[in-house]
Amino acid sequence: VRGGEALIDLKDQGIACDNFYARKDQLNAPYYRAFKSAPTSARLRQGVVLKLVQVNQLLKPYGVELLVLDGYRPVSLQRELWQYFINQAKKVRPALTSAEQITYASHYCSNPQKYNESDSRTWPTHATGAAVDLTLKQLGSDSQLYMGGIFDDDSKISHTAYYESVKDSSTSALEARRNRRLLYWAMQKAGFCNYPYE
Repeated sequence: VRGGEALIDLKDQGIACDNFYARKDQLNAPYYRAFKSAPTSARLRQGVVLKLVQVNQLLKPYGVELLVLDGYRPVSLQRELWQYFINQAKKVRPALTSAEQITYASHYCSNPQKYNESDSRTWPTHATGAAVDLTLKQLGSDSQLYMGGIFDDDSKISHTAYYESVKDSSTSALEARRNRRLLYWAMQKAGFCNYPYE
Protein backbone atom coordinates (compact mmCIF):
# COMPACT_ATOMS: atom_id res chain seq x y z
CA VAL A 1 0.00 0.00 0.00
CA ARG A 2 1.33 3.43 -0.97
CA GLY A 3 -0.33 6.69 0.03
CA GLY A 4 -3.27 4.76 1.48
CA GLU A 5 -3.98 3.07 -1.87
CA ALA A 6 -3.41 -0.56 -2.73
CA LEU A 7 -0.93 -1.42 -5.47
CA ILE A 8 -2.89 -3.07 -8.29
CA ASP A 9 -1.49 -5.51 -10.86
CA LEU A 10 -2.11 -3.89 -14.24
CA LYS A 11 -2.67 -7.16 -16.09
CA ASP A 12 -5.68 -7.83 -13.85
CA GLN A 13 -7.14 -4.59 -15.24
CA GLY A 14 -6.54 -5.49 -18.89
CA ILE A 15 -3.62 -3.06 -19.30
CA ALA A 16 -0.79 -4.41 -21.46
CA CYS A 17 2.59 -4.63 -19.73
CA ASP A 18 6.17 -5.45 -20.60
CA ASN A 19 8.23 -5.44 -17.41
CA PHE A 20 11.17 -3.79 -19.12
CA TYR A 21 13.71 -4.04 -16.31
CA ALA A 22 12.92 -7.72 -15.67
CA ARG A 23 13.43 -8.84 -19.29
CA LYS A 24 15.91 -11.68 -19.65
CA ASP A 25 15.96 -11.83 -23.46
CA GLN A 26 18.49 -8.95 -23.67
CA LEU A 27 16.09 -7.01 -25.92
CA ASN A 28 15.74 -4.15 -23.46
CA ALA A 29 18.22 -1.64 -24.86
CA PRO A 30 20.13 0.26 -23.58
CA TYR A 31 20.58 -2.19 -20.69
CA TYR A 32 20.51 -5.56 -22.50
CA ARG A 33 19.97 -7.39 -19.22
CA ALA A 34 17.54 -7.95 -16.38
CA PHE A 35 18.03 -6.01 -13.17
CA LYS A 36 18.31 -8.10 -10.00
CA SER A 37 15.66 -6.08 -8.13
CA ALA A 38 13.16 -5.74 -10.98
CA PRO A 39 9.63 -6.90 -10.11
CA THR A 40 8.06 -9.47 -12.42
CA SER A 41 4.68 -7.73 -12.44
CA ALA A 42 3.71 -4.12 -13.12
CA ARG A 43 1.75 -2.55 -10.27
CA LEU A 44 0.51 0.96 -9.59
CA ARG A 45 -1.75 2.75 -7.13
CA GLN A 46 -5.43 2.10 -7.65
CA GLY A 47 -6.18 5.72 -8.61
CA VAL A 48 -3.43 5.68 -11.25
CA VAL A 49 -4.74 2.41 -12.69
CA LEU A 50 -8.23 3.89 -13.07
CA LYS A 51 -6.75 6.79 -15.03
CA LEU A 52 -4.82 4.41 -17.29
CA VAL A 53 -8.08 2.58 -18.05
CA GLN A 54 -9.53 5.98 -19.00
CA VAL A 55 -6.54 6.68 -21.28
CA ASN A 56 -7.06 3.36 -23.05
CA GLN A 57 -10.69 4.34 -23.70
CA LEU A 58 -9.52 7.62 -25.23
CA LEU A 59 -7.00 5.78 -27.43
CA LYS A 60 -9.34 3.02 -28.61
CA PRO A 61 -10.82 5.00 -31.56
CA TYR A 62 -7.25 5.39 -32.89
CA GLY A 63 -6.66 1.63 -32.84
CA VAL A 64 -3.95 1.87 -30.18
CA GLU A 65 -3.52 1.18 -26.49
CA LEU A 66 -1.00 1.73 -23.72
CA LEU A 67 1.95 -0.56 -23.11
CA VAL A 68 3.27 -0.07 -19.58
CA LEU A 69 7.02 -0.63 -19.30
CA ASP A 70 7.44 0.18 -15.61
CA GLY A 71 5.27 1.15 -12.67
CA TYR A 72 5.94 0.72 -8.95
CA ARG A 73 9.67 0.32 -8.51
CA PRO A 74 11.32 -0.84 -5.28
CA VAL A 75 14.08 1.42 -4.00
CA SER A 76 16.60 -1.39 -4.58
CA LEU A 77 15.85 -1.22 -8.32
CA GLN A 78 15.96 2.57 -8.20
CA ARG A 79 19.50 2.30 -6.82
CA GLU A 80 20.53 -0.06 -9.63
CA LEU A 81 19.14 2.32 -12.26
CA TRP A 82 20.73 5.32 -10.57
CA GLN A 83 24.14 3.66 -10.72
CA TYR A 84 23.62 2.91 -14.41
CA PHE A 85 22.95 6.59 -15.17
CA ILE A 86 25.87 7.77 -13.02
CA ASN A 87 28.08 5.38 -15.00
CA GLN A 88 26.61 6.75 -18.25
CA ALA A 89 27.44 10.29 -17.15
CA LYS A 90 31.04 9.23 -16.52
CA LYS A 91 31.19 7.50 -19.91
CA VAL A 92 29.64 10.16 -22.17
CA ARG A 93 31.07 13.15 -20.32
CA PRO A 94 34.20 12.07 -18.44
CA ALA A 95 35.13 15.63 -17.48
CA LEU A 96 32.02 16.12 -15.32
CA THR A 97 32.46 16.69 -11.59
CA SER A 98 30.59 14.42 -9.17
CA ALA A 99 27.92 17.10 -8.74
CA GLU A 100 27.55 17.43 -12.52
CA GLN A 101 27.25 13.64 -12.85
CA ILE A 102 24.39 13.73 -10.34
CA THR A 103 22.70 16.52 -12.31
CA TYR A 104 23.10 14.53 -15.53
CA ALA A 105 21.74 11.31 -14.00
CA SER A 106 18.87 13.21 -12.34
CA HIS A 107 17.41 14.07 -15.75
CA TYR A 108 16.73 10.38 -16.38
CA CYS A 109 16.36 8.82 -12.95
CA SER A 110 15.22 9.98 -9.49
CA ASN A 111 18.14 10.16 -7.07
CA PRO A 112 17.64 7.55 -4.30
CA GLN A 113 20.63 8.65 -2.22
CA LYS A 114 18.56 10.50 0.39
CA TYR A 115 15.80 7.88 0.61
CA ASN A 116 14.34 7.55 4.09
CA GLU A 117 11.53 5.00 4.45
CA SER A 118 9.86 7.02 7.21
CA ASP A 119 9.80 10.25 5.14
CA SER A 120 7.72 9.94 1.95
CA ARG A 121 9.13 13.28 0.72
CA THR A 122 12.42 11.46 0.07
CA TRP A 123 10.91 8.62 -1.95
CA PRO A 124 11.82 8.36 -5.63
CA THR A 125 8.65 8.90 -7.68
CA HIS A 126 8.35 5.29 -8.89
CA ALA A 127 8.63 4.04 -5.29
CA THR A 128 5.33 5.81 -4.57
CA GLY A 129 3.42 3.66 -7.06
CA ALA A 130 2.18 6.80 -8.81
CA ALA A 131 4.75 7.16 -11.62
CA VAL A 132 4.49 5.14 -14.81
CA ASP A 133 6.69 4.65 -17.88
CA LEU A 134 4.79 3.66 -20.98
CA THR A 135 4.44 3.79 -24.73
CA LEU A 136 1.78 3.00 -27.34
CA LYS A 137 1.11 -0.20 -29.25
CA GLN A 138 -1.38 -1.35 -31.84
CA LEU A 139 -4.61 -2.46 -30.18
CA GLY A 140 -4.59 -6.23 -29.59
CA SER A 141 -1.09 -6.64 -31.05
CA ASP A 142 2.49 -6.61 -29.81
CA SER A 143 3.46 -4.02 -32.42
CA GLN A 144 4.70 -0.85 -30.71
CA LEU A 145 4.22 2.53 -32.32
CA TYR A 146 7.33 4.37 -33.44
CA MET A 147 8.31 7.06 -30.92
CA GLY A 148 11.60 8.10 -32.53
CA GLY A 149 13.93 6.71 -29.88
CA ILE A 150 14.44 3.85 -27.46
CA PHE A 151 13.07 3.77 -23.93
CA ASP A 152 15.48 5.22 -21.33
CA ASP A 153 17.81 6.74 -23.93
CA ASP A 154 19.92 9.28 -22.04
CA SER A 155 19.96 11.87 -24.82
CA LYS A 156 17.80 14.76 -25.99
CA ILE A 157 15.85 12.46 -28.30
CA SER A 158 14.09 11.19 -25.15
CA HIS A 159 12.80 14.64 -24.26
CA THR A 160 9.05 14.85 -24.81
CA ALA A 161 9.23 17.85 -27.13
CA TYR A 162 12.29 16.73 -29.11
CA TYR A 163 10.38 16.27 -32.38
CA GLU A 164 8.51 19.53 -31.83
CA SER A 165 11.74 21.50 -31.86
CA VAL A 166 13.87 19.78 -34.53
CA LYS A 167 13.54 20.86 -38.14
CA ASP A 168 12.99 17.42 -39.59
CA SER A 169 10.13 16.75 -41.97
CA SER A 170 11.10 13.17 -42.79
CA THR A 171 8.37 10.54 -42.65
CA SER A 172 9.91 8.96 -39.53
CA ALA A 173 10.12 12.28 -37.67
CA LEU A 174 6.51 13.10 -38.55
CA GLU A 175 5.41 9.66 -37.36
CA ALA A 176 7.29 10.02 -34.06
CA ARG A 177 5.84 13.51 -33.53
CA ARG A 178 2.30 12.31 -34.22
CA ASN A 179 2.60 9.31 -31.88
CA ARG A 180 4.18 11.36 -29.09
CA ARG A 181 1.41 13.93 -29.41
CA LEU A 182 -1.28 11.26 -29.24
CA LEU A 183 0.22 9.74 -26.09
CA TYR A 184 0.84 13.14 -24.51
CA TRP A 185 -2.68 14.50 -25.05
CA ALA A 186 -4.45 11.29 -24.04
CA MET A 187 -2.47 11.15 -20.81
CA GLN A 188 -2.99 14.87 -20.18
CA LYS A 189 -6.73 14.54 -20.67
CA ALA A 190 -6.85 11.80 -18.02
CA GLY A 191 -5.04 14.04 -15.54
CA PHE A 192 -1.45 12.84 -15.85
CA CYS A 193 1.55 15.18 -15.72
CA ASN A 194 4.40 14.60 -18.17
CA TYR A 195 8.05 14.53 -17.16
CA PRO A 196 9.69 16.56 -19.96
CA TYR A 197 12.97 14.62 -20.12
CA GLU A 198 11.17 11.36 -21.03
